[in-house]
Amino acid sequence: EFNQNLRPFLLADDNYGHDVLFGPNKTMGGEGDITVFRLSTKLKGVDSNNKIMTCTAAMRGAADAFPQFNLTTYTPMWNLADQFDIMLPQTLQNVIIDLVCMFIISLLLIPHPLCAVVVVLSIMSVHVGVLGLMTWWNVNLEATSMITLAVSVGFSVDFAAHITYAYTITAEGKNGRASPDERVIGALGDLGWPLVQGASATLLGVGVLGTINSYIVRIVFKTIMLVIVLGVVHALIFLPVAMSLVHQTIQYFNKCRRKGRTVQIANIKNVNNNLPQAVKQS
Repeated sequence: EFNQNLRPFLLADDNYGHDVLFGPNKTMGGEGDITVFRLSTKLKGVDSNNKIMTCTAAMRGAADAFPQFNLTTYTPMWNLADQFDIMLPQTLQNVIIDLVCMFIISLLLIPHPLCAVVVVLSIMSVHVGVLGLMTWWNVNLEATSMITLAVSVGFSVDFAAHITYAYTITAEGKNGRASPDERVIGALGDLGWPLVQGASATLLGVGVLGTINSYIVRIVFKTIMLVIVLGVVHALIFLPVAMSLVHQTIQYFNKCRRKGRTVQIANIKNVNNNLPQAVKQS
């Protein structure tokens, strides 16, 4: 009798009439027991990304504490929480894929494997700098910023690849071989100003987006701006210095190795000269 009167009572209110699902009652032919029900509650003070993630974890944890009831919690806010959870791993995955692809392309186009490694390290440094400055510029790590960061990696690749290639092909110098300092001067002299011009033109084109009062457009503007500025700084300052230091280090070890071989050959000659004449003839 209670179950028979419960359904009309719940259907009397349109707000809660569909929150309870009754199963069939095969013995009596009437309404069966309650099989599924929905409970609505209200969240208060969940007004930031961190609070959304904390609330999502707490609600799902409370539901998982009673697995025998097969409880499920849902609100459209959970979609944002799930997005925030996967954003950092997905961004790191995209960055790693970018670095691997750029390394392979650099190996094919730049005539020195070590220079390809330097290019990849420069791109990695640009990514780290952009992620850090995004926090300073109030840019959250979300879908828009992640996609923009992945797309704008081409800017930093262009800057680094051009300077590195110019460094490797610079051959004019004393005795027909350019020193590391001469290579840096040649690379910056040939491509430094064109890179600045290209970056300035891109910044002027992207700068228009900063005047648009739209959240997504502002995120795109800030992310591309950071990538271009950091890419130019790395290409014109850090990258030439790094390549010069690496080049000088390689030259130093090669010099030490050649010096060791020279000493070894000289010792063999001295031993040969000091041998008795009879031993030499034999």
